[in-house]
Amino acid sequence: MVPAQPDRLVWLSPQARAAGLFDERRQALEDIACSALHTPFYSAKRRHIYRVQHPELGPLGVKEIRNPSRLRQLWFRHFREHRGIREFRVGSQFEARGGETPSLLGAALEQGPLTLSRIFIFMNWQDSALTLSRHLAGTTEAMRPAVLDAVAESLTAAARLGLVHGRHSCENILAVKQRDGTVSYQAIDFAYSRMSPDFDADGFASDASRVAFRLIVEDAANLDLSRALLSAVARTAWSGSAIARWEETMVARFDATRCKHGYGDEHLNQDAGGQATR
Repeated sequence: MVPAQPDRLVWLSPQARAAGLFDERRQALEDIACSALHTPFYSAKRRHIYRVQHPELGPLGVKEIRNPSRLRQLWFRHFREHRGIREFRVGSQFEARGGETPSLLGAALEQGPLTLSRIFIFMNWQDSALTLSRHLAGTTEAMRPAVLDAVAESLTAAARLGLVHGRHSCENILAVKQRDGTVSYQAIDFAYSRMSPDFDADGFASDASRVAFRLIVEDAANLDLSRALLSAVARTAWSGSAIARWEETMVARFDATRCKHGYGDEHLNQDAGGQATR
């Protein structure tokens, strides 16, 4: 990682409980941002994620979001909120409302008078975390209904706090094993998200449909399993006649999305974890 310049860092404090510790942690976070000793754990386009073992703060995750072009640096400095800033802002709001997500420690904008070149987001690192797709692939068939029910409860709980993810996916849900052996399901990556004042049923239906579709894309589920997730979501989030109505809505959106992207009914008889056919 190219070291940041400390005099160009503008710091953002989280809104949740961690905000009270931000001032005393800020120097440690700045030292990390200004260090060149980190190797990416994961990279995609302009985003890079690093795992950093800090002697006092323990394992940390650092997401570095780059603005490589001069035009982007100017645009996001003056005319539009960068999605990295939105990711930190919405994630912080979600955590402050009690949402399950890796704790955010702070964020830093590397910018000058005219440009925004990089964004750093600092969070607690979850060593036991697996994406939902990998978690399901390692789950026995007998255990999958219980996993789907737990995921449905987690998705519903997040939505009842007001989260509309916007780009939800099985890759944006972490299955984190706790010390007592239980698993919590935590939402991440809020670059396209917003927080509503309360439960947004239509936004939630779109999020759940997208998670079900992405399970097929990531080869973690067959068509029946994805639809079973939507059924579990409907039973968890609604009651009475609304269950069937919203399940029908979610399945229709799910089917439209998979047909649009070329994922047909050949997935019906496919084992979870098998290779998708397009």
